[in-house]
Amino acid sequence: MAARRSVSVYELKSTIEGVRVSDFDQVIDPETLTDVEVHDAAATVDAELAFEAKLYLVSPDPREPSWAEFLRDGFGEDVEAAQSAANSAAIVVRVPYRNAKRYFAFVFGMGRYLLRRDSYERGYGVKVALNLIYEDDDPGASTAPARVRRVDAKTVAQNTLRTSRQANRFATFETFGLDIQRDLLGGVTGEPSDKETWGARVVGRDSVHLSLPLEFRDLGALCKRLWRVARKRDYKARFEWIDNVRSVDDPDLLRELSEALIVDLRKGESDAFELAPPQIIDWETEVTFEFSSHSGTKSSDLVLTDYLENLQSAGTLDELAIADLKRHRARALDGAGEVIHEWPVFRCLSGEIERSGKTYLLDEGAFFEIDRGYLAELDSYVGALTECPVDLPASQMIDEKEQTEGDYNIEAANASANHLLLDKETVKVTTRTSPIEICDVLTADRQFIHVKRKLQSSQLSHLFSQGYVSADLLLMSTEYRSAIRQKVQEAEQKRVEATGDETFRGRFVGSLDWDAIDPSQIEVVYAIVAKWDGRILVDALPFFSKVNLRRHVDDLRRMGYRVSYKRIEVIP
Repeated sequence: MAARRSVSVYELKSTIEGVRVSDFDQVIDPETLTDVEVHDAAATVDAELAFEAKLYLVSPDPREPSWAEFLRDGFGEDVEAAQSAANSAAIVVRVPYRNAKRYFAFVFGMGRYLLRRDSYERGYGVKVALNLIYEDDDPGASTAPARVRRVDAKTVAQNTLRTSRQANRFATFETFGLDIQRDLLGGVTGEPSDKETWGARVVGRDSVHLSLPLEFRDLGALCKRLWRVARKRDYKARFEWIDNVRSVDDPDLLRELSEALIVDLRKGESDAFELAPPQIIDWETEVTFEFSSHSGTKSSDLVLTDYLENLQSAGTLDELAIADLKRHRARALDGAGEVIHEWPVFRCLSGEIERSGKTYLLDEGAFFEIDRGYLAELDSYVGALTECPVDLPASQMIDEKEQTEGDYNIEAANASANHLLLDKETVKVTTRTSPIEICDVLTADRQFIHVKRKLQSSQLSHLFSQGYVSADLLLMSTEYRSAIRQKVQEAEQKRVEATGDETFRGRFVGSLDWDAIDPSQIEVVYAIVAKWDGRILVDALPFFSKVNLRRHVDDLRRMGYRVSYKRIEVIP
């Protein structure tokens, strides 16, 4: 009987950058080809098992850990710290199947880094894993099968949040509390329905990881079985929503989207794009970041404007190309200045591009298309939101500079006797670790107005979250209500002192019953200061901002609040 093997398998694309894959080396990162040992192999048994294979092997490079010198400083030069070595190997398999040559990669150790980033199907392992976990499942059953152990997800909001949620025993998928409106499913670990065939556990991400009896001669047959599983639709009965965002594979479209990205970056138009580490970082260590295009300049975070300004200073921004984004590296350094992570800048980019009436996302070096039906449903929801008639002034441009958010809030509060400035008035409560922003402007008509500048996803996510958190605590926390009441009274006193008008005293604090908050009498207003250029909300918001807005509006309405938005134009 074959020994049990743990294998991680990627399904490789048939074309890369418009070129049909016909050679093994095409799927390997060109920068690694000079550093690997290459071995050819062939299995020519019966037709069912026939396949070709090529091995790419990186010899280990033992290195002393960065903390060894620190130990010797305290305990002498005879201290020897154990050296570590990273082993990497990838077997690329070519299988004749259904009138075509199918390519797969089996990776070992750090072997996934030998593959070209654009050579494999994104999300392939997730669909394979779901199909195996829920094979022949009845989605109409009263109870779902408890076969999931871990779920990896990414929430794109004010900050991109990467989470791994693991249960102490197999559980239903719903146990892990994913928000299918906002979370992108990045990985799933569970128990296959057919354990005899596929083993006791399957892990699906971009690759699929299995532990099952396997001999080298079985690789071709395993590839064919996986190809069939990947094309099953069992997962759709429960997880059709994961296809709301689909990978773009058409080479002409990829080229068009890449060119559009470069045009925007050359112009310095970075609002639609952001940089973020494409993996979970261990922040327990001191981490700084730098770019290979401008090494030596370190910062505490990855910031796209830093990268573009570096290129501008070097006089190379106008010549920026996709090849540069893939060649330039973003590096994470530890406290000793050693590189602990390194990624192509292109892989760290995220954002969105509108093209021919469709919305495309760039995420971790890959482009995705938003399902039209899903986007239409989302746009219909956002388009139905009410614009608040509250009278707020436009934001001024002064000496070609936009008014600061703080200055605008002062002007907005002073524009009406019904408005009270609460900007920067925060409240600390025992149930939260950081101060809570009440709102920027409170009206005597019980409108909590939250103001943010720019139509940028990160800024808007902060805005939507600020409105929700404040409203939630207003309803649920006696401590918060008491603190807000005091802040409002203090703000009224400042207004009385500034204007000499005693009628301001009690006008706002008296508009609410602080002992029995009625959310139906309160309106949460999201006010966005931007160059709207005649656009309505649904046309101006980025995709992920629409997703986040819908979630927060749903939550606020469930609590009983009224919710609206306000467009504030920037004018000369």
